[in-house]
Amino acid sequence: MNARARCRDSRGVVMLEFVIAFVPVFALFLGTVQLALVGAAQLVVQHAAICGARSASVVIDDDPRFYGAPRNQLWHAAGGDGPRLAAIRRAVHAPLIAIAPDAHVVRALLGARPKRASVARALGTSGSARFDRQSAHYLPIAAALVFPIAPGADETVRGSFDLENQVSVRVTYLLPCVVPIVARWACDPLTWDARAQRLRASWKTSPVLERALTELTSAPDASRQAALAEHGRAFAVLHAEATLPLQRAPYCYASEAERCGDEP
Repeated sequence: MNARARCRDSRGVVMLEFVIAFVPVFALFLGTVQLALVGAAQLVVQHAAICGARSASVVIDDDPRFYGAPRNQLWHAAGGDGPRLAAIRRAVHAPLIAIAPDAHVVRALLGARPKRASVARALGTSGSARFDRQSAHYLPIAAALVFPIAPGADETVRGSFDLENQVSVRVTYLLPCVVPIVARWACDPLTWDARAQRLRASWKTSPVLERALTELTSAPDASRQAALAEHGRAFAVLHAEATLPLQRAPYCYASEAERCGDEP
């Protein structure tokens, strides 16, 4: 075949055009799937913050006989969740179960060998699989809640809860991004800062993201977050806040008779 004939040979042109068009369209499809998952998860995290605020507005000043702890005491003196804080945390974790990764994804996140990313793993399997023990163990690692002293404030309540009129609850959650090709583009690759014992974003971060990563250190099993940062995995750092009036009782409960004396 001479040079002129080679120039007129159109065999394989259709396949070449398909490859050229398919690659960007497929990448766009994967990116849409990942961003849709992040958007849906953000709605769940917002709902979790509302559930936490609803629970906190009642639990903080509820009758001590139900919790074995005085009013307003959320933390144990030696640290850790008090019974009131544990109840609020359960209210926050309940909706987050809906977006918790499946058990095999959790094992991959906390194990030495990461599983190959796929759309199927990103979408998850049956709803019942999300209630697996491994999935339930992921929430104490990757979900944190704090109580800002005012809506949107950086400073948070520490020790006993002493705010008078309202309670704000801010929830932060690490959503693993496992859609292939686009995960590191759509989400934040995280690293572990061994000196500060906390997660940091690999890219340039905003003050809001830095605050969210700092608040993640308050998660019950925050020490295990180091395993999440291995192998350059990417996460969407989701956070939401809700504020409600505190439902305080202007009287002493019967269980407080000794402390309140004859006060009704």
